Amino acid sequence: MNKKIGILFAAFLFCAIQLAPAFANRCSLDKHGMDGECSECRMDMMEMDDIFFHKAYLIFKNADEIKLGDDQKANLKSLKYKLKRSTIAKDSEIEVYALDIKEILSQDEVTKDDLAKINDMIDKKYELKKQKAKDAVAAIVDLKKMVTKDQMKRVKELWEESYGSMKRGKMSKRDKMDKMDKK
Repeated sequence: MNKKIGILFAAFLFCAIQLAPAFANRCSLDKHGMDGECSECRMDMMEMDDIFFHKAYLIFKNADEIKLGDDQKANLKSLKYKLKRSTIAKDSEIEVYALDIKEILSQDEVTKDDLAKINDMIDKKYELKKQKAKDAVAAIVDLKKMVTKDQMKRVKELWEESYGSMKRGKMSKRDKMDKMDKK
């Protein structure tokens, strides 16, 4: 009886892990585009490292306009590569844990020891995700310290022009261009 409960639990856990991403992209708002996902959801679902890389891209792209100095460029570039290395390493470890979990769950029989291993791997996987988010937030804070108040004010304006309309459920200039390219 315990084996059947364990197998049913493992099957449920496997299905939950597999189907969670499918439901995570759904939105209850009625602002969906052609792909079934609204622009507000895309912005809200950005991971912290994505936000950092978008900000860094925006700053580099507009370096002349915001009068970014050579030292600032070098420091930002160094910060960007440091976070990218860290993100790649953590993402690969996260992927390995997910694969190991799937491997155990694919067995015909999952024991209590296997369940304990899975729970330990889940804890480690989410600890990595938590650390990845903390690293990205620290990089965003460092990025803000690298620029002057006037430069940051202009970056915020550029961010609002590029991404702010996504928060309000409107299409940004980039979304409009992408939509026109698809036609």
